[in-house]
Parts: sequence; C-alpha cells; structure tokens
Amino acid sequence: MKNVAIVERSNDIGSTWMNHRAWFLPLVAAGAILASPAAASARIAGALAGSYRVTLASVDLVQAGASAAGAADDSGTWTLTFAGRRWALRQEHAPDQNALDRGVVAFAGNRVGFTLLTSDGAPHRVFLGTFSWKVSGGTLRLGLLADQFPTNVLTVLTARLWKRVR
Repeated sequence: MKNVAIVERSNDIGSTWMNHRAWFLPLVAAGAILASPAAASARIAGALAGSYRVTLASVDLVQAGASAAGAADDSGTWTLTFAGRRWALRQEHAPDQNALDRGVVAFAGNRVGFTLLTSDGAPHRVFLGTFSWKVSGGTLRLGLLADQFPTNVLTVLTARLWKRVR
C-alpha cells in the first residue's frame, strides 16, 4: 500500500485487543500454524486458494472507515490472491501509483491472520490483524475481528465482497 504507516500500540488499549493477541499469537510464527493440525490448515487454505477481485470507489472505502485522503489513493481495482499460506494484494487503475502488498496468512477455523511482509517492494514484518472469512457463491467476505495496527490494507480487505476470478 502507498504510505503504510506503522503504529505501535501499547498494552493499555484494552483487554479485547490483549485477549485477541493472547489467543492468536500462539497460532502465528512467520505464517505457520502452531496450534492447529496441518491437515485442517491445508483444507482451509485450499478453500481460499485462488484470486478474488473487487473494484472500490472512494465512497466504498470511506463507508468502510477510511479517511477521505486514504480513500482517494486506494480507489481502483484490487486483486487478492491466496496460494498456500501466502497472499498478494495488487491494485490497478489507481489515481496515481498502483500498490502491491505481499505476506503470509495463518488459519484457525473461520479466522485468518494476515502478516504483511512487503509493501510496494519495501520490507515489512507486521501482523495486520485477524479476520473472519466466508466463501459463498463465488464470493469472499472478510470481516475484521481485531487489528494489530491500523492501515488502509484493512479497509481494502473489508470494504466489499470479493468476486472469485480464478
């Protein structure tokens, strides 16, 4: 994503975040599932495998919680691809510069944790957050359950339904 800001959160932001972190961090170590059987994780990864696309207007992003400035930069057509435990998020038709983010995911039932490893080629190693997921009728819905740090990637992922393209 363009202009991804890393924001460190302190331990005093509330027990909900801390409970989430205590639950999810044992599951994630560089994108590997530690607390769930490998077969179940592979089955979930297979259910999400492929590419999904959505076109987002500024109004979609603002309604999902983005700032007006962030929404303007992030409008366009986005493709989200899952391959095993890796993900890529590519923007096309951006107002100025297209974005490309890559990372790893960790699965636990109907929850998926996203870790950002690169943003527009720049290295990152940031756990973005935990999402619920549901695939139905050729669409994917991601819902934010808890974020690690606020970024426009979260808004892009949750603004609208994603349509399967591959």
